[in-house]
Amino acid sequence: MEDILRPLFEQYASKSTTLGIIMIEKEDRLLTAMDMFDVIVIVVEVWQDKLEVIKHYNFQEKKIAFYIIDEKRLQEWTLPGSQLKLIDIWHEGHILFDRDRYMECLKNDLHSLMTKKRKLTIGLEFAELIKSFTEGKSFFKKDQFFHAFHHAVYALYRLGKIAVIESGLLPDSAVWRQIKQIEPEILKLYEELVLGNESIDKRLELLYLASEFLIYSKTPLGTEHLLGVMQEKPLWRFEEIVQHPQTKHYGANLSILFDYLIERSVIVPVQVETDLKGIYERCYQTG
Repeated sequence: MEDILRPLFEQYASKSTTLGIIMIEKEDRLLTAMDMFDVIVIVVEVWQDKLEVIKHYNFQEKKIAFYIIDEKRLQEWTLPGSQLKLIDIWHEGHILFDRDRYMECLKNDLHSLMTKKRKLTIGLEFAELIKSFTEGKSFFKKDQFFHAFHHAVYALYRLGKIAVIESGLLPDSAVWRQIKQIEPEILKLYEELVLGNESIDKRLELLYLASEFLIYSKTPLGTEHLLGVMQEKPLWRFEEIVQHPQTKHYGANLSILFDYLIERSVIVPVQVETDLKGIYERCYQTG
């Protein structure tokens, strides 16, 4: 494929503004959000008028996506929720052009960056897990079983992703296959929920009983990032936590996560006197 695409990528390699070019083929691994393409080529430029230009090509039965991006867009692709798993591409991809070892150094930097962001990624997944699990149980108690079922499936998906990340891998588009290899107990819960013969309310009841401890066992891992931030000082107002640059990615999930952790004494509310008699400000510290 490299030889076939050479005339295309050489157009960019000849430009003085091009820093590097990398290619990944579907045969190397599943391309997650870009599974519709057989080949992805990323061209990194030092600067361009648009942050990202996408071009699609066909060669015989192969579908090819060309991403021409500048360094700013490249940095955005390292953030949680990015459509492309940049670390996967740099790990599995084949460097076609590298100016002054830019791509090689970037690969090393990305590995270090993703190591640092691993705690945040797990924290965000855990917050999503708690939100889905909590909302699902609430629907279940109201006998709204189909809504509860939807949230239960999503909670198991998040739980599985945490197990995959914990193992040192990044979840790909075949995440249930990864879960089966890494923590088959989660897949078994999923199969019993989706394929079980019992009524939907009975399946949900069994799931909540079986998964409660499993989710709790992930709490130290899932809260490592948040509690690490809270170690910066002994007492926090909630607004301070929400506005902290390390926790802003949690968004609205932070309130639900806090309630869950307070119930389990991982975080402890503290009453702080105000100037108004009988009114106390609610602050928080780690348990």
